[in-house]
Amino acid sequence: MKDKKQFNQFIVLISEKYGKEVSEAMAMMVWQAIKDFPDQLCARAFNHVIARGRFLKDLLPDLLEYLEGKPEDKAIAAWQGVMAILSRYYPGETVSCGDDIDQAVRALGGWDRLSLLSHEELKWEEKRFREHFGVIIDRVALPEWDEHKLIEQISRGEK
Repeated sequence: MKDKKQFNQFIVLISEKYGKEVSEAMAMMVWQAIKDFPDQLCARAFNHVIARGRFLKDLLPDLLEYLEGKPEDKAIAAWQGVMAILSRYYPGETVSCGDDIDQAVRALGGWDRLSLLSHEELKWEEKRFREHFGVIIDRVALPEWDEHKLIEQISRGEK
């Protein structure tokens, strides 16, 4: 989100919804987490939270879930990609689907091992894949905070 004015308007609306002012620290954390998403998508996320959010403390996770999608949905989509590759994979072939998927596949024994499993066995591996993939994307998806910069900005009254 690049439009700071619109962001501040949404923060006021969020404060009204919950009957409690959003602290500067919370506003700064939200801004840092969503600043790289398109304004239009952020506006839809804020409107979603205004309509359906239940607790102010969940503002940031609710926004990020809307913007990034639920981890379960990402894992399902990733597994569908794995299955599509396995349908035309030959053992020994080099495959790269991106770090997250590749790490989860390696945790299951690699592409060669998966390619040798029956359709029935792959159903069981899907559950394991989704668990590994969820852990991997949770670790990767966390925003990187520069806490010193954040504290300086808050102390200067910047949002």
